[in-house]
Amino acid sequence: MGKRQIEIFQETIQEQLLGPGSDIYSDDDTFEIISDYPLKRYYTGILFPERSLCSQGEADTESFDSDSEDEAEYTDTENINETSGATKEFKDTQKDSKEEITLSNHFFPSNMGISFCVDGGVDSIQVDFSFAIYGQPKQTEVSIKITRTIYQVLIHDKYNFPFEDIINYVEIDEHYGLLSLKRELKGKKKGRTEDYASFDGWIKNIDPDFKETIRPAYNQFNKLITRTWQRTPVEITRAVTLLNNINTPKALPDFKSAGYTLKMYEVGDRKYVKIQLVNLFPAVPSNQFSSSKESINESCLFQAKISINTDKLRSYKPFDATKSYTDKEYQKLEFLYRDMEHFSIGHNCATEWLPLSKPTKVATTFVPIYDLKATKTDVSELKNIPLYDLSVWGGAQDKVISQLHDFVNEYRGWIHSQKKQQDAKSDIGSQIINQLDVILDRLDEGVELLSSNDKLFKAFQYANTAMLLQFSLDDNFYQNMQDIDFKKLERPNFSNKQKEASYRPFQLAFLLISLESVINPASEYRVNNVDLIWFPTGGGKTEAYLSVAALTIAWRRMSSSDYSGVSVIMRYTLRLLTAQQFERASKLITVLEFLRQQFVEDLKHETISIGLWIGGSSTPNNLKDALDVVKNIDKRGESANQFQLDKCSWCGSKLIQENSPGIYTHAFHVRENKKDLKIKCLNKECLFHNKKGLPIQVVDDVLYNIPPSLLFATVDKFAMLSWSEEGHNFFNSLNKKGTLPPDLIIQDELHLLTGPLGSIVALFESVIEDLCTKDGVGPKIIASTATTRNTEEQVKQLYGNRSVSTFPPPGLSHEDSFFAKQSEHSNRRYLGFMPTGKTGVDSQIHLLTTLFIARLKVFIEDSNEVNPYWTLVSYYNSLKDVGRMSNKVGDELQALVKQSQKRLKLFEYGFNHYGLKSRSKELTSRVDSAKIKQTLDQLEQDFALEKSDKGNNYVNNDIVDFILATNMLSVGIDIDRLNIMQINGVPRNTAEYIQASSRVGRKDKGLVVTLFDSNRARDKSYFENFLPFHQSLYKQIEPLSITPFTENTIDKMISSLLVSYVRHKQGLNKNKDIKHFTTESIEGLKALLKKRFPVNENIEFCFRKIDELATDWDDKIKQDNPYDKYKGKEGALLSKPDQSVSSDDSKWVVMQSMRDIDSSSFIQIQHPFIGATDE
Repeated sequence: MGKRQIEIFQETIQEQLLGPGSDIYSDDDTFEIISDYPLKRYYTGILFPERSLCSQGEADTESFDSDSEDEAEYTDTENINETSGATKEFKDTQKDSKEEITLSNHFFPSNMGISFCVDGGVDSIQVDFSFAIYGQPKQTEVSIKITRTIYQVLIHDKYNFPFEDIINYVEIDEHYGLLSLKRELKGKKKGRTEDYASFDGWIKNIDPDFKETIRPAYNQFNKLITRTWQRTPVEITRAVTLLNNINTPKALPDFKSAGYTLKMYEVGDRKYVKIQLVNLFPAVPSNQFSSSKESINESCLFQAKISINTDKLRSYKPFDATKSYTDKEYQKLEFLYRDMEHFSIGHNCATEWLPLSKPTKVATTFVPIYDLKATKTDVSELKNIPLYDLSVWGGAQDKVISQLHDFVNEYRGWIHSQKKQQDAKSDIGSQIINQLDVILDRLDEGVELLSSNDKLFKAFQYANTAMLLQFSLDDNFYQNMQDIDFKKLERPNFSNKQKEASYRPFQLAFLLISLESVINPASEYRVNNVDLIWFPTGGGKTEAYLSVAALTIAWRRMSSSDYSGVSVIMRYTLRLLTAQQFERASKLITVLEFLRQQFVEDLKHETISIGLWIGGSSTPNNLKDALDVVKNIDKRGESANQFQLDKCSWCGSKLIQENSPGIYTHAFHVRENKKDLKIKCLNKECLFHNKKGLPIQVVDDVLYNIPPSLLFATVDKFAMLSWSEEGHNFFNSLNKKGTLPPDLIIQDELHLLTGPLGSIVALFESVIEDLCTKDGVGPKIIASTATTRNTEEQVKQLYGNRSVSTFPPPGLSHEDSFFAKQSEHSNRRYLGFMPTGKTGVDSQIHLLTTLFIARLKVFIEDSNEVNPYWTLVSYYNSLKDVGRMSNKVGDELQALVKQSQKRLKLFEYGFNHYGLKSRSKELTSRVDSAKIKQTLDQLEQDFALEKSDKGNNYVNNDIVDFILATNMLSVGIDIDRLNIMQINGVPRNTAEYIQASSRVGRKDKGLVVTLFDSNRARDKSYFENFLPFHQSLYKQIEPLSITPFTENTIDKMISSLLVSYVRHKQGLNKNKDIKHFTTESIEGLKALLKKRFPVNENIEFCFRKIDELATDWDDKIKQDNPYDKYKGKEGALLSKPDQSVSSDDSKWVVMQSMRDIDSSSFIQIQHPFIGATDE
């Protein structure tokens, strides 16, 4: 679903912002008539005349629209020369004029063109140049499309229309016709004399009872006599000889105000050609560059285009197998994408070629599109193994093992076919084949372990049973399961569909390759490796690592009597992602706890639980704050909920219910005296309505006291280990010998750990991993991402020289890794838009306005299909940009949508813009977590219209019309209704661009409209290479950078590192234990860092800083100063970053977050006024 709806959006953008087709005067867009200056109406595809210098005394003294006789018709008051810093007011001094004109060539381009490649023997090509000019037609040359009803009003005797004798109506069909004038009106428009005065008098003197009836007719006739602009198309075909360059523009035949240039060069048997279309209208003085100046409107070329048809096209940048790159990863990417050929690039525009394979046509375009091909996760060669067969209700062990052998053998056969290909013999091909063989060996080993280890096979079944229940069961099924005894039950009451539920092949394969490193503490893939799940967004990475988490928890309980404590740590970087994934993980843990109650002998008596460990702004961190939240819920219900849970993870019942207006019942119970928070489902039929409640905890105080089986956290929260006395409980690092540390660390969205954040996390990770290591046994580490580049170096810096094993590894082409294949189907279309002669904010607003008009057209065509396309998302690269647009939603944007609907005669659909501000929401870091959760819930609500008391349609205020978002949206949001997104400027890196745009098109076809900024070189380059860029999108991801051992990072982080290590590894966890510190305590930390980063030029600097801190600590002990959580005490050792006010402060600045890396600068005036002189 969605192909037609996406086409409506695309067509509307082309008609309204590029043209022609933006008005309703007639059905013939070729010679369209518009009621506005074309430079005010259209936003791209424009070639301006050159600008000439003007003397300083020639300032334009006219007002902005002084030449407009019809001010009411010209409501867009932006002056084209009031643009941005790159294109200042054109009335500058002579001093700045030359620089200004150079800059404006980007902003007001006078040329556009295309570069392409043909066979070296081609001497001539046929080039089609097309564009349009606009001029002002006479009144008698204009016709406007109106309804028969309006025409009948104009000719009705009752209304005494004064110009009945000079109007002409030509019927189109029974409902519509074209209205025109037989002669022009007499008199002057500006002075309103003669006929114009009669027209004004008619409406002024009309009977008040008739005014509403005749208003549409008045507006239509007024439009007919208002000044208009008519399009004149120009199409010229020219045979261009490819022998000599044409550097000076050569005028086109039959239209001397446009010309072209030609440049060529030959490489081997290829000839590279660049052709540009140039505006040759006489130069216009810079002070006359205004969108409301007739001269500039008449001197521009609109809808400019160049097309070349030839069967001699060659790839613009062919793959060269002999070329060597310093960046070996890039060389591998070049190999993987070697079959992806590109045939042209644009200059001040984008290009396209048709067909995409073996094209015979290249052309310029200002609204380029690309349908990104989807990824198929099903493998046609494989027969899916139902999860039911792999669960506790499945077949005998030997039958399951046989099925798994068949599964692995299909992969073996695919690898064999890869080895037969010629490219497999190349150096890179051989490397790829070796990586495939490694995965095959791990798969074989996993199946063999399941065959030989009965205990592991049982744990495998428990994990698969948990995943089956999470995948397949509806709420009613959950409610009926509380008394099930699995030991006596042959099978639950599954439907056929539920019984057939299965892993995606790569999910099962990842579980199999993980088995050996889960159960073997000495495994190479546990000690020295990171398993990276690399799969496109929406492919099922979360379920892949959740299955390993379930297996790890089950295995820990089945293989050790000292199983208590945290088994799995899952970490995320963004709180929105954390909140959404926490719901999914909570469901899995709840299912595991249900299974534990059925299989106590294997899974033991202690509850399997999950704990949310995040910042206090998102959920209460202590019981006192939790009690305050409960009291607020009593008063305000769901709006006061800060517990990050709104429904039962077992039966789906709401945890807060309004029994009557203002009277609430909820599931949250705080007992401060017992240091406890219980969450008891309100559904009496639910298994977790009992006194124990759900196996979920969200308060730090309780988590430290009873560590959960799965600790769910943000990376930032780990900085609080420096401040916490009880943090060691998560790691069993200070507990009795034999207790186990965490078995598994899962880091989702690895690509977000880059730059300053990645550098800090990498340094602090040294202590985290050490805390997770006990008696020589360390954790297995799993990471996941959809967008990776330079991953080996990133993992090396993050995890102390561990290698990385990427799964699934690609085959010999980017299109096929066996577990993921490129589909011919597309769920997401990318559309590019780069304005010409417009500011960024103005372009954003008008592009958004066009999207609002397009969604209304979707509604009008089929209201049943509008739901997936009603809510529009506008994505920004900074909070500043969000704030700027947020201020314009309720006035400027809403007014423009209303104005556009009026122009297009869509009056009756006021609900499209009415109340827009109240139905606009933000998904940014400046919004409270509780409100974000509510917004996400609202986004799930389907579009619906309601009727007002007056019978008018309106949109319910619970429906979200418009979302303003930053990178908070870019990961973890899976909402099927979000299918239209405008991205305002290319994000900082391609990974973010992919992640953000992947939020649309999850179910129905989606459209991503990227607004490029012509003043930014990177944006402009991506637009000019729009098709090549999007065809190989994942290849374009920039390398990630992490520098944990810069002096700046060490300065910021080393005190936090030392305190955390001493507290939770050396045993001085209590604040009162400071007096037991000795300088020998630091030697273990230094040895740890040396082992993790053996070759680093700044390691000695790091050690020197540690020694300085140790000495300072020792001195403070002698002064009897305790270290404590900072409470304003004069003698306290630790200080929060925001309380550090000078460089010589004696306190240690200890981090409370992982995001505070940039240096702070302090200014101190040493000698004021020395050497100052009066000016």
